[in-house]
Amino acid sequence: MLVTRRLHRAPQLAAQIDHHWALHSRYRALYSRMRNVGWDDALGLSVEAPRVDRVDRPMLLVVLEGRCLARAPGVECWVTPGEALVVDRKGQLSLRSERAAHEMIALEWEPGDLAGAVRAGAASWRLGAAARAAAVAYARVFSSPDACAPAVAPALASLRSALRAEGVPLCAVEPRALVEAVDPAVGRTTRVLDALLGSLSARPTIADVGSALGVGERQALRLVERSIARYAFNSRSWRDAAARWRTRIGAALMSARGATTEGVASLVGFGSPSAFCHAMDQAGLPTPGDVARAWPRS
Repeated sequence: MLVTRRLHRAPQLAAQIDHHWALHSRYRALYSRMRNVGWDDALGLSVEAPRVDRVDRPMLLVVLEGRCLARAPGVECWVTPGEALVVDRKGQLSLRSERAAHEMIALEWEPGDLAGAVRAGAASWRLGAAARAAAVAYARVFSSPDACAPAVAPALASLRSALRAEGVPLCAVEPRALVEAVDPAVGRTTRVLDALLGSLSARPTIADVGSALGVGERQALRLVERSIARYAFNSRSWRDAAARWRTRIGAALMSARGATTEGVASLVGFGSPSAFCHAMDQAGLPTPGDVARAWPRS
C-alpha cells in the first residue's frame, strides 16, 4: 500500500484542497478535504478526467462534512454528512460539491473483491453510528502528517467491516491483507512529487525532482514514469502530471470567493493569465471565468 498526499493551500483565497490516497493493486481509497472551493464533474473538473484508469470498478462515497449532489444513471440526489452512496461503476458517477467546508471518503475496489453484487445504478443511505464512527476515525488517521500503511490499514479494515455490517458486499479482510509492498524508489519518488506538486506557485520542474531525489534529469524522468505506471495517476510523464495537476487545481480555485483569473494563474504557476486560459482550453475545460460564474460570488 502506498500512502500519498497532495496538499494545496491558497491563503489569499482562504482555500484548501487536500487529497490523501491509499493505493493498492486491487483497491484505492481517497480522503478529500476542501475549504472555500466548489467542485463539479459536469464542468469537466473531475479528479481523474480524462479517465484512463479502472472506470469499471465499484465505488463507495461517504460524506463527512458539507454535501454533494450525486448524479448517476437514473439517480440524482444530495448526499449529506453521515450518508453514503454506492455505484457499481465509478465511471457512471458525477459529483457536485458546494463551495464550503467539504470532507469525504471514496473507496473503489476490484469487482472480484466483492462478496456479492452491487445493485445496478446507485443507492444512497444514512450510515449507522458504528459506520459513521469508523469513517471519522479513518479520516483522522489518514490525514495525520505521519500517516503510513501500518497505521492506515487497520483503520481501513475497521471501516470496511463497519460497511459490511451495513450491507456493502465487501469481502472480510485482515488489516495485513490490505498492506502491499512498495518499491522503495517508487515510494521516494511519490513523496517528492507530492511535495513539489503541492507548491505549484514555485513552478517545479523535472530538475527539481532530480535534485530532491539526488539523480539526474533523465533518471528522474524514468522514476516518475515508473511511479505513474504502477499507481495510475492518469498521466504518462512528469510534464503530463504537472500540467494536469496545475490545471485541475487552478480550475477548482476559480470557484473560490474572490478568485480572479490573474490571481489563480499565479497561485498555480502559470506564466500568465492567457497561459492558464490556454491550458483550460487544451484540457477541454470551461474558461476560468465560466468556472467562476458557476458559483455565486456572494
